[in-house]
Amino acid sequence: MKKIFSIVLIAAITSFFMAACTPDEDIDPDDNTDVRDAIEGLWQVDENANPTSKSDKIFYQVYIEPDTSTANEILISNFYQLGMQFYAVGKVTERAIRIDPQEIGGGYYIEGNGTITSDYKTINWDYTVDPGDGMMQVQALYTKDE
Repeated sequence: MKKIFSIVLIAAITSFFMAACTPDEDIDPDDNTDVRDAIEGLWQVDENANPTSKSDKIFYQVYIEPDTSTANEILISNFYQLGMQFYAVGKVTERAIRIDPQEIGGGYYIEGNGTITSDYKTINWDYTVDPGDGMMQVQALYTKDE
C-alpha cells in the first residue's frame, strides 16, 4: 500500500510542476505589459478606401514597433502602403491608438484612430488620407502575424 501511495504522490507532484511550467499563449491585459511591446510585429492589412465598395479593398503588410524615444508612441511602417521606409506615428493609450495629423510618404496627410482587441491580435482602424487631391475616408483591419 505504501508503494502505491508513493507512486501516486510522485505522479501528482510531477504533474503539478509540469502544469506550472506551461507557457501562457495570451498576454494578460491586467499585467504590466507595455501594449506597444504586445503589438510589435508584422501585421496583415485589409484596407478599404471606399467603405461602400468592396472593389476598393487592398491587402498588404505593415510593421509596428515601439518608438524608443518616447514612452507611448509606435511607428507603423508601410502605413497606407506607402513603403516600408515611411512610417506613421501613433500614440497608444491603453488599447487605443491615435494618429495625430501628419504628413508621410511625400505628400500624404493622414489622421485617425485604431482600437486594439483584448487579445492584442487585431486592430480596427478608421482614418483619413489626403494625397493632395481630396480627403478619403479609410477603414482597415490589421491582423497580427503569428
